[in-house]
Amino acid sequence: MHVIDHDDIEDSLTGNELILSSGVSLGHNAALQESIFPIMERRASAGLILSLGAYMPNVPDAMVSAANRHGIPLITMPWEVNFRDITQVLLTRIVRNQYQLLDERDSLEALLEGSTDAARIAALGPLPPGPYCTMVFEIEGGADAGDRRLIRRALEPVAPQARVAEYARQIVVLLPHSRRHTPRMAADLVLDRLAGALHIGLSQNFGSLGAMRDAYRQAGEAIALGRLLDPQARITHAEDVAALLPFFRAIGPDPASASPRIRALAEHDAAHGSDFVKTLEEFLNANQNAAVAARALGIHRHTLGYRLTRLAEILGIELTSHRALDLRLQLLAHRLTAQSARH
Repeated sequence: MHVIDHDDIEDSLTGNELILSSGVSLGHNAALQESIFPIMERRASAGLILSLGAYMPNVPDAMVSAANRHGIPLITMPWEVNFRDITQVLLTRIVRNQYQLLDERDSLEALLEGSTDAARIAALGPLPPGPYCTMVFEIEGGADAGDRRLIRRALEPVAPQARVAEYARQIVVLLPHSRRHTPRMAADLVLDRLAGALHIGLSQNFGSLGAMRDAYRQAGEAIALGRLLDPQARITHAEDVAALLPFFRAIGPDPASASPRIRALAEHDAAHGSDFVKTLEEFLNANQNAAVAARALGIHRHTLGYRLTRLAEILGIELTSHRALDLRLQLLAHRLTAQSARH
């Protein structure tokens, strides 16, 4: 909590505060009455409590509209109520909530680590019966407590019983089933609130809490596959890549071993400055339609024809339709190898 009654608001905020104001500055500054809310949104502020009276007798409509636009709770209280009384009640609740969050995190960690400690798991509190979905949020630079609070707040309208915790520099959510809101809808809500590089993986539904460890792994694999298949995708559901998951797991320890033909093409590209791997990829993405592939590569069809002939010679195979699936999987394994090398 932070009491603010001056114009220089942004420099006073460190993030996630609940702001209390008597309106000394806000009451006479119409521009600040609207500009305060984008500042609070950037700082992930919890809300604004206004004491109405001497300096600010009422809340202008423009201020209410600005608060709604930026998703900031705006609360008013009578002038006679002392800030000290408010802070005492809120601090007591904050401390209680912090203990609850610690218990929740410990319970989720127990499930993710495969623990069967009933006491640790019971600290999750009452949950509706399954099925459940595990959501994994992978945030560039690693997730922190601020990200956890933002995600919890974004999920509150559609999944009030979700359990949220930091784990392995990610945010992990145990999401109970809802007839009205699918996991993808919940993920979309979070994307609307979180800025920056973010990838979300969704597991398939599972029936018992004991399966959460496997569901967490599945959601993480969905993120990795989603990045490879579509670098622009920010949400990947395990159901979207279900056929590829067994392949992904099988080649996990040594993805290079699953792409010998593509490795040969890549070595040729490196040695001769050619671009056969990209050519093959676009040709397969175009379902072996030469005209479409040539346009995607920005080359003439005759140039594409020459490249396809040469790469077929290097591969030692004919580019027939029945080889397309194997070559696609080898390209995927090749990208996995490159990704592993970068990390």
